[in-house]
This record gives sequence, structure tokens and C-alpha cells, in this order.
Amino acid sequence: MQTTQDNRYLIVHADDGGLCHSVNRAIFSSLEKGIVTSTSLMAPCPQLEEIIDYLKSNPQFDHGIHLTLTCEYPHFPWGPVSDKNKVKSLLNPAGYFWHTVKEFVQNAKPEDVESELRAQIELILSVGLRPSHMDSHMGTVFMDLRFLEMYVKLGLEYQITPMLVNPAEHGSELIDRFDFNIEKNVVERLMQSGIPFLNFLYMTDNSTKSLEEREKEYMNVISSLPAGVSQIITHPGYNDEQLNKLTDGPVSKIFNRPVSIRITELLLKTNITPNQISVWSFFIGIFAALFFALGDYIYLIIGGILAQFSSIIDGCDGEVARLKLVETKYGGWFDAVLDRYSDAIIIFGMIYGHWTLHTDIIVWTIGFIALIGSFLNSYTSDKYDSIFKKKLPGRYGIRMGRDIRLFLIFVGAFSGQILLTLGILAIITNFEVIRRLISLRFKYV
Repeated sequence: MQTTQDNRYLIVHADDGGLCHSVNRAIFSSLEKGIVTSTSLMAPCPQLEEIIDYLKSNPQFDHGIHLTLTCEYPHFPWGPVSDKNKVKSLLNPAGYFWHTVKEFVQNAKPEDVESELRAQIELILSVGLRPSHMDSHMGTVFMDLRFLEMYVKLGLEYQITPMLVNPAEHGSELIDRFDFNIEKNVVERLMQSGIPFLNFLYMTDNSTKSLEEREKEYMNVISSLPAGVSQIITHPGYNDEQLNKLTDGPVSKIFNRPVSIRITELLLKTNITPNQISVWSFFIGIFAALFFALGDYIYLIIGGILAQFSSIIDGCDGEVARLKLVETKYGGWFDAVLDRYSDAIIIFGMIYGHWTLHTDIIVWTIGFIALIGSFLNSYTSDKYDSIFKKKLPGRYGIRMGRDIRLFLIFVGAFSGQILLTLGILAIITNFEVIRRLISLRFKYV
């Protein structure tokens, strides 16, 4: 593109096409409404075919290749397009892409990187698409000069413009923030090749900002664009159950997912359905409740382990559904209903076991309050998500989810403090419900 000294051009770009159905739908809508002007496709991701079909039916929309060498979602993994046996340095021990850029840089061999990048480019070309550009998921190719030069070389070879930003102009802030390894002499050499460089590149740096904060931020950026060609990177997605499941509560992230993903890898080799896994999780919860009802300490330990294992298995149904591309709204609803029954029966088992052992009548009152709080905690968050079409914010960024509640029960069982555990659940769950009601009233009324 030829630009004059004062002309300003803006590309509003949607990343991560093909990641999942929720992201694809949001990209389609954004393109059709003119919110974004371009998108790019992730060749290794499960919903690639959906966005390919859309773009082939809508050739008026600009698109590129989002070259992907990492996977930031441990419980939603993807791997290479090329033969895994030929790009082993790109894979973690589970056989998928490394989760972080740091792990990728520490392990990736240049020859494996080139093989995978070529495979992704050729896959997109083979389906009849003609991408106008290519860029890099999580900026991986910009972290090592060997990968950067390979990226540019492939762009020239396939005649697909590689996205590059000139750090000498207005791109330096983004480069510094992500620690991109782009040196001045390399930029000068690349610019001599005739490849166009962006004059300015922007992406919001904090996904926890409110919609109003991000809107103001984008308006400030747009109103102060420098001369030349600028690009704003966005990540559209509907705030539905599918996309929300890509992120976890603290217990799921630290304890549950590292185990559940291993179990999921085994389940993927079977004909077991996600709904069957939901039923398994439910019955494990039932057995946990039965052991709690027996009251003695050894049974409390077994009950606590089973309750936590139920929480772990509860993550496998969604993982299998997404990886087998059989995710349905009914499946998510079915799982949620069984979870509510399971939670109630586990708490009742705790109440009954403590009462039979200690004949302490107050446990029924405290347990009932804990039961109501647990149910309302789930109900208020789910109802908020469906009515306001966005995820209910948690205090300090933590949403009091089922993973936290079952983990507290697990800890309480091992400590032998069932009454205290029920008391803590009663307080924190009901306090969180009241906090939501008050904070949302001031926000929306």
C-alpha cells in the first residue's frame, strides 16, 4: 500500500479463527457488521473447517494465517498439523504444543519449526483459500531471530505478506511489553526486502478490564492514530459456556486440570460419550456422600477423596466434547443439573454423618444454610451469564465456583472438621450471593 505523509489507515483484525465455535461465530458476526476488517486462521485448531467453509462462501472478507506453535489452554490442547514424529521438539510430554512461549523457545528446533509452519501454510492453501497475510499466535516467531527470519522467508516464498511492525516508529511499546526479539539491524535488513511494515500495532493488555474501560481505551487509540498503516488486534468471542470453559477457577487450574487432561487423553481413545462421563462424575459424588454419611474419620477421608475426584472427572466431559467436536448445549445443561444434585447429596451426607456420630442438632441448620448457599451460588452466576450475556465477575477476579467448594469439602474431610467446613461453606457461599446482589444492583439499576 502506498501512503502519503499524512494518510492514516486502520486494520481491525480478529485473531484466533478456528479456535472454537464460539470464537468463529463472533468473528463471522464482526466481519458482517464491519466491526473488524480482517481475520486469520489457526490451522491446528478443532473448528478450522467451520471457518474455512465460511470464508469460501464469503470471499469478500480478508483473511490470513495465524501461524500457531503454542497452545495456552492446558485442558483444550492442540498439536501440530505435520507428523508428530517429525516435530518432536514442538511437543510437550503429553504430545501437544507447549503451553507457554518460554517453553517453546527453550525446546523448539529450527528445522521442526519450519516443517510445521510450512505444513500449516500448505494446509490453508490446499483448501482453496488465498490468504493475504500471515501472523504469529502469541508472537512466538518474534522471540528468536532464527524463527523470525524463517517466518519472513516463508512469507516471501509463498507470497503471503508476513505481519511486521517497525519498532523505530510506534511499535516499540508492544514489542517491549511482549519482549519480542526484534533488533534494529534486523529490521533494516528486512525493510530492504520490500516487505511492508506496520507503522503502529496495538492490542489491549488486560482482559480483566471492564467493557467500558476497554471501549474507552480503543477510542483513545483510534483517535490518536499515527500517520501510516495501523493495526488493532482483537479476539472476538461470545461469552457462552464453551468459551468460559477455556478458563478455569484456581482449584481447577492448579489441581484438577493437570489430572483431568491425562484422563481425557485415555477417554479419547474410547467410545465413551461426554454425557456418560457426566453420569460417572455424578455417581462418584453419590459414593462420596455415602462415605460421609458413615461418619467415622477413615470414611471421611475416602469421602473427601471421592468428592475431589468427582470434581476432576467433572472437567473431562467438556474436554472430551470439545476435542471430539460433539459439544452441545444439552450436554452442558445435563452436566449442570447432575452437578447440582451431586452437590446437594454430598452436603446432606456430611450433615447426616456428623449428626449420627455427634448427635449435634445444630449441624442440620448450618448444613441447610450451606446447601442453600451452594445452590444459589451456582444459580446466580448462571442466571447472570444468561441474562446479561457476559460472565459474572468474581471478587478480586475469583469466581466462587464448584471447584472451590468441593476442594473445601476435601480439605475439611481430611481435617475431620465437618461442622466447621459446613459453616465455612454456609458463610462464604451466602456472602458471595449477597455481594453479587448488592454490587450488581448499583451497577445495573
